Amino acid sequence: RMLKLGSRESTQLRSSALYALASLSGMLEESRKAVADAGALPVIVDLLKSDVGELRLASLACVRSLSRSVKILKTALAQAEISDPLYQLVSDPSEQIQEMATAAICNIVLEFSSLKEIILQKGGIRRFAELSYSTTKSLRLNAVWALKNIVYDADPPVRGLHTSDLTKQHVIHSIPNLFSILLWLDPKQIKLEVMKELTYPRLAFLIRSDEEEIREIALSLLRNLAFSRRDEPHEQEVAAIFSGFGRAGLLEILQGRTPEFLPC
Repeated sequence: RMLKLGSRESTQLRSSALYALASLSGMLEESRKAVADAGALPVIVDLLKSDVGELRLASLACVRSLSRSVKILKTALAQAEISDPLYQLVSDPSEQIQEMATAAICNIVLEFSSLKEIILQKGGIRRFAELSYSTTKSLRLNAVWALKNIVYDADPPVRGLHTSDLTKQHVIHSIPNLFSILLWLDPKQIKLEVMKELTYPRLAFLIRSDEEEIREIALSLLRNLAFSRRDEPHEQEVAAIFSGFGRAGLLEILQGRTPEFLPC
């Protein structure tokens, strides 16, 4: 009820209510389910579009907490059409709001989320690669974390369906989402697109960062680039990494030394 108050004087009350919901749903699945079942999500999504920065930030805190639930990611958040307003906040004038938005998106681009495809279609890969150059550590960390999650298990979204099973009807229905169908037909395309935007020199620079958290997530990104849960061997993924870094450059990274090609 407090979330629906409309007066200017209610801003603090509404933001306090949002932070309370975020706190309650931060750790317990039962609490996240209660928030979703109470019908709060449409109001939270509307507040993501608010002209008041405090309300945008507080509603993002709710989204971040709720997105920790696999079930809510697959159902309530997807049904609430949250992708558009959430992604717009990645470029918000407030750096604090950008930080919270990227943190929420880290959960939304996991492999089981139907929202991942929408974020990619909107140019998420390029935007996160850009944010990896941010002078703010938290934004750099969230951007690399998002890319790490994007490339994890980057298989086709419909398992068990081979490209030979595609009919003319499949293709016709997919024409409006050409980027999506390309990723579907070639699961390696996501990894190629990520490294086209991020670049191997930049990844190597992040791996050799003075900041331990950045190093850890950058190394996890490298691991996910090489890893695949598909039955086929990983030779292509590994070969792409060798090609990107060069054999000497990759060995220097694995040995903890800085490759010579790092002007980033």
